Amino acid sequence: FSSSSSSSSASSQEQQQKAVSSAAEVLAPAEEQEASADLAALCVVYVKNLNFSTTEDQLRELFAQAGTVRTVSLAQGRGNHRTGEKRSLGYGFVEFADHEAAARAERQLDGRRLDDHVLVVRRSRPKTDSAADRKRKRKTPDSVIKANNKLLVRNVAFECSVKELRELFGAYGTLKQVRLPRKFDGTNRGYAFVEYLSKVDAEKAMEALSHTHLYGRHLVLEYARPELSIAERQAQAADQLAEMRKEDQ
Repeated sequence: FSSSSSSSSASSQEQQQKAVSSAAEVLAPAEEQEASADLAALCVVYVKNLNFSTTEDQLRELFAQAGTVRTVSLAQGRGNHRTGEKRSLGYGFVEFADHEAAARAERQLDGRRLDDHVLVVRRSRPKTDSAADRKRKRKTPDSVIKANNKLLVRNVAFECSVKELRELFGAYGTLKQVRLPRKFDGTNRGYAFVEYLSKVDAEKAMEALSHTHLYGRHLVLEYARPELSIAERQAQAADQLAEMRKEDQ
């Protein structure tokens, strides 16, 4: 009997170990992707206060002093409707081959003058997930919000203004409104709502800006939950009241 019991126990332990190993194999790619994304973010610097005439080639030449530059991109908005040319929004992003070069760029080139403008250079830093972020990542597919005309923008830098958000998101369609909730001390809460007149424009912004950094912070975009109508809110409140009464009985 004891031999059979120990054999059964060993078999159970083996099954548990296999289950743990299998789960680890499934989770590993996601964790590796997150780690890779964090390392990639460390290689990017955000450059603000650019002269509107400054070109990507000029930025590349300047920032090459800090290390090997992979990509340079200037944020652009709507320009001349006749020619189709876009205009610079006065800021951009420089991606280096390694994070040491990005750190050197922030140290050496912040405050450097280019085309009579003093540059503001900030390195991107991965944000530590809050409890709310971790909870949001654990959402089931059933709770995923469908595409609509309103975006929720997370990880917004405290220095960011509504005007800058309008310039950035306005390049992808006609905006209905941009809201940047604030605390009692006047600082923003780290997130914003960007609403377009059409769902198509929101989808374009979602696709184009999903890897964008602003003030050195990676903007996290998702579709906002559609607001309920007055009738729906009243119905929801009535349901909640009914549930409370059931609990009291």
